[in-house]
Parts: sequence; C-alpha cells; structure tokens
Amino acid sequence: MIGMRRVFGVMATAMLLSGAAGADASAAPNHASTASNGGAVGAGGFGVSVVDPVCKVVLDANHKTLDTANHMYTDRPGGDGKRTTGEMITVNGERYIQVRGAWRKSPMTVAAQKAQEEENIKDAKVLSCKRVGDDTVNGEAATVYTEHTENEDTKSDGKIWVSKSRGLILKEEIDLDSGDAGKQHVGIRYEYGNVKAPI
Repeated sequence: MIGMRRVFGVMATAMLLSGAAGADASAAPNHASTASNGGAVGAGGFGVSVVDPVCKVVLDANHKTLDTANHMYTDRPGGDGKRTTGEMITVNGERYIQVRGAWRKSPMTVAAQKAQEEENIKDAKVLSCKRVGDDTVNGEAATVYTEHTENEDTKSDGKIWVSKSRGLILKEEIDLDSGDAGKQHVGIRYEYGNVKAPI
C-alpha cells in the first residue's frame, strides 16, 4: 500500500478498495491538518503536534463522517491502466468493503481508524490546509478546502467538499505522489441516505 499508513488514510481506503490483496489491511480515512493561517508547517524529522483552526474544521468533518452511516465510492487507477472503482459502507462503528462483487467486514473499525488518524498526524513532516471557496455537490451547498501532506516517502494534495448544513464530507479529490512508486489521482464521494450493513 505504498506508504499509506502515514498519509491520508482516505487514500489508504481507496487503495484498500482496489482489490482483495488490500482487503485486510488498515484503511484509515483521515484528513490531515495543520499550520496557522493555512500555511504549511515543516517539522524536520518530527511530526506536527498542533492542528490549526482551519484544518480542525476538516478533521471534525471527517470524524462526523466516520460517525455517520455512509456509503463511500472510490475511483482510482487500476493495474491495467484503466480506472478501478470500489465501495465501502460505514455503519454502527463497523466498515464493510466490496471486493470483486462480494461484501465483507473490514477488520478496521471506526474507533481503530480514529486512532490511526492520530498516528498519521504525528508522523507527518508537513501538513497544511486552506478554505478555498464554496460550491455545490448534487445541489447541496458545500465549503471547499484543500490540504497538503508530506511524510518521508509520500506527498499528497487533496480537495474536500464539506456540507454547509450537515458538516459531512460530500466528496474528495486526491493526488498522491509516492516517488518511485508513481503518481495517481483518487476520487471519492459519499452518500448518506438509507445506508445499512450489507451483510
């Protein structure tokens, strides 16, 4: 999973959803954070320990999303050069992954994911985010944020749409640069209506 443990966990989820090989690995959707006034914090070999107010909004939206029943859809490059889609359902603190058309329960619970988020933040060398404007997603008003993170082997840039009325994440677009392992673009969207455990 190319350095995913210490990058945005949401990208780990996207990698996880790509196939059975990652189906039992940890997926920790997380939205890293950071520096005052939306600027990046460089911490050398040390992690970032303080989350600024702008990034706290994104982290809070992520936690609320994890605590709310949702159906997540991902779209990312596949091994054959074609796009690969995936699905994950979060409900009652549990996560369910669809692998090759079949649903199975993930060993990574919501509580475990939240703990992984804390580790991701501590391990990051650079974390930053900004509010960049307003938009709508399927007719729902959203505030748009960008975020940037770097660790020892991976850099990523994300764009997150947070519902103005519900405080939930509606969609995300993430560009991941894993150095020699290559670059990829991951798209994620969330649905919240009538979500039930698939098994």
